[in-house]
Amino acid sequence: MADEEEEVRGAAKIMKGYAKRLVGELSGRPDLVVEGEEEQTKALRRIRQARKADGQSR
Repeated sequence: MADEEEEVRGAAKIMKGYAKRLVGELSGRPDLVVEGEEEQTKALRRIRQARKADGQSR
């Protein structure tokens, strides 16, 4: 169950990173684009770790 919660948190952080990246692209702020990409990458790692701990291979 804790791993599922971690996946949900990770998914929310992916969306936050995507939004930040999009705002950066639309406003011409490359710093936001980079921050958003980094946030998405970290969130994907969290999801993969949660799935690995749960024994899932998705």
